[in-house]
Amino acid sequence: MMQISGGLVHIDMFLIDDRTGLVNDSTMFSISVDSNGVRYVWPAASVWSSAVYATCSSQFCARIGLGERASIETQTQPGGWLEWEGTILHEIFHTQFLPDPQGRKNKWGSIHIAYGGDRGHWISELLGDKQVPLEEGFATFFGHWHNNPGGINRLISFLNDTTYRYVLGSRSVLTGTAEVWDAPHIEPVSGPVDSIPAEFRNRLPLNMRRGAYRLRLYKWLDVPGYYLLFNEQTATAFFYLFWRYTNGDPNQAFRMIYSSAQSMAGTNNLRKRYLTYAVNRLALSLEDFAGTAQGQAAQNAGRLTSSMFPFALLDILTHFGMIEQKYKRECDVTSPDRNPRAYTEYWNHRDRVRQLVLPHISRNAIDMERAVEVANNYFRQPTTILP
Repeated sequence: MMQISGGLVHIDMFLIDDRTGLVNDSTMFSISVDSNGVRYVWPAASVWSSAVYATCSSQFCARIGLGERASIETQTQPGGWLEWEGTILHEIFHTQFLPDPQGRKNKWGSIHIAYGGDRGHWISELLGDKQVPLEEGFATFFGHWHNNPGGINRLISFLNDTTYRYVLGSRSVLTGTAEVWDAPHIEPVSGPVDSIPAEFRNRLPLNMRRGAYRLRLYKWLDVPGYYLLFNEQTATAFFYLFWRYTNGDPNQAFRMIYSSAQSMAGTNNLRKRYLTYAVNRLALSLEDFAGTAQGQAAQNAGRLTSSMFPFALLDILTHFGMIEQKYKRECDVTSPDRNPRAYTEYWNHRDRVRQLVLPHISRNAIDMERAVEVANNYFRQPTTILP
C-alpha cells in the first residue's frame, strides 16, 4: 500500500489510548465527540509536501491518528479485527494520493468543503466534488479487498437497497444545484440541529451544533446518474465489481486496479482523480492484455473480458443516467493521455447491455451483482474483444 505513490511518502502513525476520553484536544488529529461529550480520536490521515511545509524532511510526509476507542468499536462489526485492519489500509491509502504543488487534493483546496457542513463523509452522502468520493471509495475498496466479508456484505446490501439510501445535507455545495437537491426525495430531518439524530449531530464541529439543518434522502434511481459520481460507494463498488468479475482472475484484475491507483496518486493534475479516469485506465489495461499471448489464451478459454466492460460497469452503477455526450465529456475532462478503443466502440453496445441488465436493476428488485455478471458475460463474447 505504501508503494502506490512510488515510496515518496514518509508516514508517522500515532497510536493513542483514548479509552477514557481526551482531556486536551490536538490539532494533530481528527477529534470526534460521543453523545456524552467524551472526546476521542477519529481515524484520519493527512499528507503534505515539503514545498508547502518546510518542516517536512521527506518529499512528502503523512500523519495517521489511530485511537483505541475507534479500534474497539470497529472490531464489533462482523469482520472483527479485519474491519480494523481495513480501516488502517483505508487511511494509508489516503497518504498515497499526493497533493498538488499548492497542497490541494481536490478542486476546492479543502476536503471539508467537499464533506459539507458536518465536515465528515458518510458512505451514503453525496459529496461536494468528484475527487474526494473517488479517493474515499478507492481507499475503502482496499480495505474490503483485504479479506473483509463484513465490508463486502454491507456494500452489496447498500447497492441492492431500494429505499431512500442517499443523503444530502443543506450545508453542502450541491444544494445550489436544483437537479439533484430537488430530485424526488423525503426530508425526515428539518429544523434545529439538535433535533437531528445524535449519530449525525455528534460528528458536527461544536460551533455548528446550532441553527437550522435539513437532510434530504433519495432512492438510487431518483438520483441523477451524474451525481452518483459524487458518492464514495460508487467508487468502492466499481473497483470491487471490476476486481471480482474481470477475466475470471481477481489477482490480475487487482494488478490492473493497483496500476490505475499509481497513475492517479503521483499526478499534479487533479482531474485524473475522477472515476471516469479509472474507467479509461482499466480499459487500456484490458486492451493491452488482449494483445498478449496470455490474453489470447484467456480468450480461447472464454475468460477474457472486453475493454468495454469498465464503461458498462460505471453505466450500471449510475443506472445509465448519463447521456452519451455527458459520459464522454466526463472521460474527456480527465485529460487522458490516450483513449482506449472502448471509448468509441462501447456506444454501439450500450442499448443491448441496458436491455440485458434492466431486469436486475429495476426499482422493486435490485440485484447489482447479477446485473454486473450479465454484462460481464456479454463482454466475454469474442466479437466484443478490442485488442
